[in-house]
Amino acid sequence: MIAAGALIAILLLVALTVVFYGPWQELCTDFARQVVFEKRDAIFDMARANRIAFDSEEYRTIRSALEKSIRFAHELTWLKLVIMYVALKRIRGLPRKTGPQQAIEKIRDTAVRKEVQKLFNEAYVALFVMTALKSAIFLVFGIALGLILCVIGVTGSIVRKPVRWLSRVIEAEPESLRV
Repeated sequence: MIAAGALIAILLLVALTVVFYGPWQELCTDFARQVVFEKRDAIFDMARANRIAFDSEEYRTIRSALEKSIRFAHELTWLKLVIMYVALKRIRGLPRKTGPQQAIEKIRDTAVRKEVQKLFNEAYVALFVMTALKSAIFLVFGIALGLILCVIGVTGSIVRKPVRWLSRVIEAEPESLRV
């Protein structure tokens, strides 16, 4: 009876591992890409409505950054982000403001700038969530920590800083690849 229970536990563990490192990874990546696509399309709609010029450097920089995020989303992992962070810090330093961030700040219309910044942030939050959900360790500890933080009501201020840091690393990674 104990052997049968152990066998069932092992089979369930194998099944969970196969699902987690198979379709779950693709599902998380597809989710993030879809969100980034939607945010890119919303910025395109703003340009179509003449709220930002299609041929402006700002629009092209922001659109290019989002397209690179879509293209390389499947490669984002915590390990790669940490390695990239260390490499950027040692070689040239992590930029305080990346090209897309500088482009957003150059948008003259305050309402458009705020809306683009919001869309851009939402895209990178989706990439942050995807990266977290693709990591078994982060998933387990992140869910537990998230529940604790929700219970004590301090999630907003604690989550903003890591998301900002992660967005700078994610934005800098494709920029350094120059693909």
